[in-house]
Amino acid sequence: MEYCIDCGNRIRGRTDKKFCNDHCRSHYHNALNRGRNNVFKEVNHILKKNTAILDQFVQQGVFQIEKQTLAATGFDFNYFTNFIDGPLGEKYYGIYHYAYRQHPAEQVELVQTAEIWPET
Repeated sequence: MEYCIDCGNRIRGRTDKKFCNDHCRSHYHNALNRGRNNVFKEVNHILKKNTAILDQFVQQGVFQIEKQTLAATGFDFNYFTNFIDGPLGEKYYGIYHYAYRQHPAEQVELVQTAEIWPET
């Protein structure tokens, strides 16, 4: 007989079983992936926060804002979901359904991705 690799109890049944029940199996794999999943949760939290900040400005009709003002709201410029090429070759940073690009004069232009990359 084998022993459960999570709780150490004896295993009954098939000889190739590693866990005594579904709870031990789930517990073992959740503990194994906990560190990696925490990183995903942290990054997704930052992306959601950035999206909410952009959403507030767009809902207010603000589509041009100073970079410093955007940063003061807690927006983190280090996190985005993708790069988007604009119709004139400009580079946008995408965050889910929003995008922004930085102008040389420390201005940031906010757009919804459908405006720069319309569906065909």
